[in-house]
Amino acid sequence: MAKDDTKKAPVKLLHAYWPEEDVRVDAGQIIELPLAEAKALIAANKAERADPMPGEE
Repeated sequence: MAKDDTKKAPVKLLHAYWPEEDVRVDAGQIIELPLAEAKALIAANKAERADPMPGEE
């Protein structure tokens, strides 16, 4: 079974985010992150889900 870190999830950033040193992604951007990292940002209210709800595709 694959680890959660190998799967990606799209999130909309509510705050600026630095995925790497000297690399800034502004709030409002939609980016794909490893699932564990996406869940952590959502739990901290720094991002929200950006994937479509069932039936919206």
